[in-house]
Amino acid sequence: MKFPVLYLLSLCICCFPAIGQSFHAADFRSTSTLPPSAWEWLRDTVSSSLDTGILFNNRPALRLSGFYPSAGISGKVNARRGEMRVSGSIRIDSLDGEVDIAVRLWDNPARRKTQHIAEFHHVLSSVSSRMWQEFRLEVPLCRQADVFDCEVSIKGTGKIWIGGMNVLFPSTEEVMTINTDKKIPRLTNIRHSGVFLADPELSPAQVENLIVLGKVWGFLKYFHPAVREGCMDWDRELFRMIPIVLDAGPAQRNSTLAEWCRNLGNIRTSEDTVWISSCDALRWIFDESVLGRELSVILRRIAAAKRSPWCRYLYQVPYIQTLEDRNERDYPSMSFDDAGVKLLAVFRIWNYVQYFYPYRQLADCPWEEVLLYAVPAMMQVSDRESYGNALSSIAVYTDDSHTYAAYMPGGFLRQLIRTAAVPDDMKYAAPFISTIYADGKYIVTWTCRSDTGDLQRGDAVIAVNGESISAFIERKGKLIAASNPGCIQRDMAMSISFSARKNAVYTVIRDGDTLTLKPAMMSFRKFRKALYSSGIRQSTLTWFRGKELQPFDVIDDSTAYIHTEDISVYDFRKCLKYDKLIVDLRNYPMNAAQMWLMSLLPSSSPIALAVTPDILRPGLFTRRISDMTGRGRNYSPDRRIVLLVDSRTQSASEYLVMQMQRSPQVTTVGSTTAGADGNVIRLSLPGDFVFQIGGAGVEYPDGGQCQRCGIQIDHLVPQKVGDIAAGTDTQIEYALNLLK
Repeated sequence: MKFPVLYLLSLCICCFPAIGQSFHAADFRSTSTLPPSAWEWLRDTVSSSLDTGILFNNRPALRLSGFYPSAGISGKVNARRGEMRVSGSIRIDSLDGEVDIAVRLWDNPARRKTQHIAEFHHVLSSVSSRMWQEFRLEVPLCRQADVFDCEVSIKGTGKIWIGGMNVLFPSTEEVMTINTDKKIPRLTNIRHSGVFLADPELSPAQVENLIVLGKVWGFLKYFHPAVREGCMDWDRELFRMIPIVLDAGPAQRNSTLAEWCRNLGNIRTSEDTVWISSCDALRWIFDESVLGRELSVILRRIAAAKRSPWCRYLYQVPYIQTLEDRNERDYPSMSFDDAGVKLLAVFRIWNYVQYFYPYRQLADCPWEEVLLYAVPAMMQVSDRESYGNALSSIAVYTDDSHTYAAYMPGGFLRQLIRTAAVPDDMKYAAPFISTIYADGKYIVTWTCRSDTGDLQRGDAVIAVNGESISAFIERKGKLIAASNPGCIQRDMAMSISFSARKNAVYTVIRDGDTLTLKPAMMSFRKFRKALYSSGIRQSTLTWFRGKELQPFDVIDDSTAYIHTEDISVYDFRKCLKYDKLIVDLRNYPMNAAQMWLMSLLPSSSPIALAVTPDILRPGLFTRRISDMTGRGRNYSPDRRIVLLVDSRTQSASEYLVMQMQRSPQVTTVGSTTAGADGNVIRLSLPGDFVFQIGGAGVEYPDGGQCQRCGIQIDHLVPQKVGDIAAGTDTQIEYALNLLK
């Protein structure tokens, strides 16, 4: 009998004296970065210099002052396990915001301008009577870390001094024990899985087997120390296991998966295990009726393992702490008959959402049930279009307007070809666009032609090719992920202009009469040229009393209108002359507009709670104050501000509204917003597809929810068809009445 060779990497403890590095104020370099021209008045306030008037240990301290100043040091990591201890002294003179001490670890010095492998923060927010304050930060190390950066910054405005910083590495280094019955495979590029099913119709038992395999595979990917650090080719392991468990009985399947887990190696148990039993994302590993006793116990033990903060498949985004995938194969030339690669796409999405998506529990359909629909549907995929539709169907289950699946091939030429391609259902266009949905109708807000039979601005479209608008939205909206119904209505607005055929029939209401119009259709490229040459975008069409408003416009002697997406930096200063401002946030605001609006607010107060995933405890999320409002530079106690919002107010727009709502001078008017706050991340999928989804969650400081339900509105004011047809804006009219 031939026994397999057992490769054992034993526990090694190498003792050597503790290694430390000391940095003085003169060793720090300025790392302040602000965007260019639009921020000139902010950049001029930033200062970083040695101050001979303030001494620390008989040496000049480094003074940081102004708006978001920062300075940092870097060095070599002199250990591979244990903790790096960072300590130092800071003196705070004035502070409107918080002082952030960040430590980042890098696996390669050449990659410092791209991705780091781990990041840790310590925050100071109190002023201690101009006395020196000590801070301490313990950073867990991983064997991949090669260099570190330590950065001190003011998140807001203020003046501080840095006395110095000490970095101490542990006196022992531990190497984790790994037992494996085969050599760790070298990661290589592979084009297919080698798993092809003769019959794409799966039985219920086969679906259950694949679901259990997908859950266990994803769990091990993020929880098992050896797997998450990339010690084996984990995609290939999935492909190897699919045919083994596909037709197995429940007991055989669970026994096979238990043996698979045991062969991954020994683990050390963490001291922090209380959270596991209460974590909703891990509830399935306790279900012994499905997993069996043996497999369930093994998974619980792995959940309690001591893990390094570094993961081969995840990258921690600086400061905001969201997690993005990395080092994932994209299989650009995948075959759509390849069952293994198609299942890989489903399992990548499902497991990321299960453990790292902050809004998973807000979806209508329990995420546990999504695999019941997604696995059989993916097996029916036969081409790129059906593959994209299957991925989009998964996106719909998140109920998040940030989520979508899209084909994005790499390379300049391929991107150019993709951009030039016109979808079949958009080959022709009627010479109009609609940007507003009101009373079950789409209102025409722009036309590029006025021939007989064409639609006119103010027409209310009630049917397209004999199909009512409600039926049109229901049919087209099935593949659109939306936080609430208003988002589907918004996303469908442009669709009514396009058609796959040259002839289209529109039923509209004009001046109280119902008309049937058959406009001469334009080619898509001709329509796009007319649209772009006019400078019109969906979010910029705002009519008020028969006049199209400019990004900055004067309504009366004391009132100005601001469109935050298109306003120029030179118009900002003009606004300061007005005591009443109508700020239109029914769009996506430019960065400069966000910072300028903050300068109108008084002293700082908490904006929101940032909800971010825990890389060491997948399935858990941390909540912290994400930012502070108010810079005060252009604050006036006599100024009143009205914010306009609707379903086009999404993400950064919603967050900006939350910032401004902290001031009693601000009133919010409009209709339900998109309910898709926070940032986004993209998952790499086979076939050159990406899956975009929310990364960090956002809540009000008191824990109030804004996802799906939208931000809090002081005055709910829906648009009226009659007002739009008359060339005015219901919400602007309401805002003017409030400002009287």
